[in-house]
Amino acid sequence: MSGRRWAAAVLVCLWPAVVSAQFDLGAERERIARERAAAEAAYAVQQRVCAERFFVTACLDRAREDRRRVVDALRREALRLDTDERRRRAAQRLELIRQKTEAERRREEGRAAEVPDAKAPEPARLKPGS
Repeated sequence: MSGRRWAAAVLVCLWPAVVSAQFDLGAERERIARERAAAEAAYAVQQRVCAERFFVTACLDRAREDRRRVVDALRREALRLDTDERRRRAAQRLELIRQKTEAERRREEGRAAEVPDAKAPEPARLKPGS
């Protein structure tokens, strides 16, 4: 199977998932932004709580670690969304290329059908007695 046919087959199989994912990306990005803001707010509160304690450094370290864990998980999710978005755009580009190639092939076939076949010249006939 050629590369283009393989890509087209993959695109046809994945197209419904790609289209539905397109609508979910915006909501997912908003959710990630909200959760990141919540993590930052919780970290700010925890910093203020830690400032009131005797062992401030250990408390701040725990707060930073908690924040880092949440933010890293959200970053991984954002990277996954970015990868999904790149794949969706690549699938769209492949589909456009396939459509253009198919249209060009049909145009060429149409032109070939319009041009009459040039007949090969008939071989010269010998005249009797020459």
